[in-house]
Amino acid sequence: MKKMVNIATLMTLALLVSCNAEKISKVKFVHALEGESLSGEMKINGQELNLSGSAEESFEVKPMYPRKLKLKLDYNHGPELNKLSATEINMEFEVRNYDSEEGSVDLRKAGSVKLQGDKLKLTNCTNTVDFKVDGSELIVDMSKFKSLASCKVVGKYKNYNRIGEEGRLHNGFGRNFFKFATDSQFGKEAAYEIVNNFSRYIYQDGEMAEYLKTMITKIAKASDMPEVEPKVFFINAPIENAFALPGGYVFVFRGLVDSLETEAELAGVLGHEWAHVTERHGTESVTRNLKSIATKFVGAGFVWANFGILGGAATYYVYDKLEDIPLMGFSRIQELEADKLGVQYAYKAGYSPYGLGKYFSSVPDYDETFFQAITSSHPKSSTRVEKIEELIFNYIPYDSSLVVTSTEYEKAKESIDELQAMPPYVVRQLMVSMGALVESSIKKSVRKKLKLDHKLEER
Repeated sequence: MKKMVNIATLMTLALLVSCNAEKISKVKFVHALEGESLSGEMKINGQELNLSGSAEESFEVKPMYPRKLKLKLDYNHGPELNKLSATEINMEFEVRNYDSEEGSVDLRKAGSVKLQGDKLKLTNCTNTVDFKVDGSELIVDMSKFKSLASCKVVGKYKNYNRIGEEGRLHNGFGRNFFKFATDSQFGKEAAYEIVNNFSRYIYQDGEMAEYLKTMITKIAKASDMPEVEPKVFFINAPIENAFALPGGYVFVFRGLVDSLETEAELAGVLGHEWAHVTERHGTESVTRNLKSIATKFVGAGFVWANFGILGGAATYYVYDKLEDIPLMGFSRIQELEADKLGVQYAYKAGYSPYGLGKYFSSVPDYDETFFQAITSSHPKSSTRVEKIEELIFNYIPYDSSLVVTSTEYEKAKESIDELQAMPPYVVRQLMVSMGALVESSIKKSVRKKLKLDHKLEER
């Protein structure tokens, strides 16, 4: 038997009934979720009605002018995530008046949500419920409820579940000094260094490269930056990895493709990488490390209102420290942010959202010391899987029609068997040098952007 997730909904209806209002003798409960996703009980003036979870259920009730209505529901997202704990939604409605002839209901609303046992104070789901009156029938319609993403948000906070919403991206001065055009320039220069050094093993054409381009383009169109065109490179190396450079340059290794069982897993990984692009994590990391260098020299009160203010000793200090401090590298917060958005990008592109979690579930947790736990940039795989599953359960509607895998994916995988394997010594060289190539290129680009070389020449 499927384990259900609790959505407890409390509605109080105080009716100011007009003289021509007809008593209610029938109640219909309606929702639009797949399967038996909403079930539980509804109580009207003490009369209890059991809801089986069907999309539409009707009940005969004792004729009444309903004053109080309580609705307690269990929400089951889908069979893959039925182990998660309860999500509880509370709603209260005061009915000021209704007209049984016109079918209109005048309501006063208030509500809150309990998410995974904790109060989610900034979410209110009353907007997902419609009340209608059709003669003697009261219709409680929750068709607007697709997930918690359907519910309205009270107050202002960063909402990762509003992909494409105007103003959601946070590219302000405090978190990123650079404009997106700079991201593109940094990424282009770093990608050139990689391709120039390993061109024999990097493909932009061929069946797998074309397949990857098609997939990442679909994901990009479904993201917060649909106008950005991805540039995709397939590296014929047995390394289980993929990465994205600022501006939309995405590299996928053969080892990753070989390790994945389904197309949805690949879509999840590429969604994650594209989220690094849209959230601008590359230049955000550069900004964070430049601020660290600058504040050590001039103190925490230093404000980078214009790169042109660097001069004299400050220029020498920043220039020298660029060699000692890595500028690239994502934080744990950035990695989890990319997970959260990447799952949604893959889903909006038509792929099952379970792919990224499935991939991370195959990556074992590493044993770490306390120091490693607080300094490592990547969260534990088990932590990532847990957060991804909670996101899907609460915010992404279940849809069994989404792509899990396809013959096109299997055919593209088979095509790489025809490629000549990379020699072991080249694999070792690539593993050692690729990160250094990217870091060196980014630092060179930063010097050029900040005109540090020019300033030193002027000295």
